Amino acid sequence: MKKTKIVELDTGKLQGYIDKGVEIYKGIPYAEPPVGNFRFNAPELKKSWSDVFEATKFGPDAPQPPSPFTPKPVPIQSEEDCLTLNIWTPKADDQLRPVMFWIHGGSYKTGGANRYNGIPLVNRGDIVVVVINYRLGPFGFLYLPNVPNASANVGLLDQIEALKWVKENIVKFGGDPNNITVFGESAGAGSICSLIGMPAAKDLFNRIIPQSGSTNPLGYLKGRAIATTQKLFSLLKVEKGDIDSFRKLSTEDIIKAQIRMDAQVLKAGNAFAMGYSPIIDGSTMPKHPLKVVLDGETKNIELLHGTNKDEMRLWELWYPGVKDSEDLFKKVNLLLKVAGQSEDKTREVIDIYSQTRKNPTEIFSAIFTDTYFRVPSIRFAEIQAKIQPDTYMYMFTYPSPVRKGSLGAIHAIEIPFVFGTLDMPRNALFPESNEETEAISAKMMDAWISFARTGNPNHENIPDWPQYQNNRATMIFGKDIKVIDDPYDKERAVWDDVIILKN
Repeated sequence: MKKTKIVELDTGKLQGYIDKGVEIYKGIPYAEPPVGNFRFNAPELKKSWSDVFEATKFGPDAPQPPSPFTPKPVPIQSEEDCLTLNIWTPKADDQLRPVMFWIHGGSYKTGGANRYNGIPLVNRGDIVVVVINYRLGPFGFLYLPNVPNASANVGLLDQIEALKWVKENIVKFGGDPNNITVFGESAGAGSICSLIGMPAAKDLFNRIIPQSGSTNPLGYLKGRAIATTQKLFSLLKVEKGDIDSFRKLSTEDIIKAQIRMDAQVLKAGNAFAMGYSPIIDGSTMPKHPLKVVLDGETKNIELLHGTNKDEMRLWELWYPGVKDSEDLFKKVNLLLKVAGQSEDKTREVIDIYSQTRKNPTEIFSAIFTDTYFRVPSIRFAEIQAKIQPDTYMYMFTYPSPVRKGSLGAIHAIEIPFVFGTLDMPRNALFPESNEETEAISAKMMDAWISFARTGNPNHENIPDWPQYQNNRATMIFGKDIKVIDDPYDKERAVWDDVIILKN
């Protein structure tokens, strides 16, 4: 292993290694261990260390339950050592390159930095890539109101602490602290859109690329968070508000209770009734992020946003589809009833989607894709474009090979295209590396890199990509790469009186 030169920070010295011409620094601690009396608290800046830190291995994952996406062998987990970040750079010099800061997804309860490799992006774009870990599930997103020294949204506060670390230190790794783009997928994208609503994150980044996740006009409510906390405390036999007893529980016991809770909710047939996600707590997040946008507070943040065409079809691999038209109506009506809509609206929605979809399962998945992914991203872009012209929208359409491509462009499939890692060991859901997929990947990487460098994703190898304005120009990345104005316009429009920001 060829080592880098020693990098000297205010907190201590560290040394990484070189691979394919890229300097790599892994497992760098950016905050103190969040354990003991600090469990569930906002992160504290990492204190200094004495010896040279060997930054050659990923830090452990944050504690989490297993998921279908958990790598094999299962990565080490550690509550004490999970707050780390990783850097890929052409060279730790004084060149001030654009920085791309990645936040991983996983429903705010799974995932980790060790699933990602920044080498292709760095070598292609002469940029610096940073990938972080942050606290997950009950350790990062439990709502504990009125408890001294415990904060809501601590997983987001971890992300902010990592951004502060990058802002202060990335210049030592050849990065520009005044040109930081935050990109992420799923819960990572939702995190990004939440950060714009958090005063502590102000001025820590210039641009954002949320992939398959957004700020939902109907989200951030406390009811789901309160129910989740109460259920978890009950399973752990902890009295309401007894944070001291909760802090003394083992990590393993908390994860086991989390797994039991998830199983019970799933069995009851309402997987969205409980879970972990950011909330408006009045302190760390004073108001809805979209209201922050409406108030013009994000006018200096350039936006590249988008979704995959068939996001929700991923979950058909594990959960049964819709039985028939009657079952479809029941499920869609439940969704719309929660949003305050009538059965007539349910019939209208199903009728619109039936015009372009083949069967009840496809209709159901398309409706939920738009409800949770596409339409919230459109709402964000609509509002942001009014105050920041450098707002761009994409849709990814290349199909997954699973089930002979019948599920389409499922959730998360765009990630190896963006990172340029199609030729690396892959999940069976992802397409293989070939001439077609590598060409798409190259064009996406160049667009992401161009946006990170200038705030404009255009480059010579794609059609002209207009800003997102009244014609709703959307770049399609798939077997064909082209711009379509207002794709699936009727399906988009049917939500105009449903998915809206309410006072």
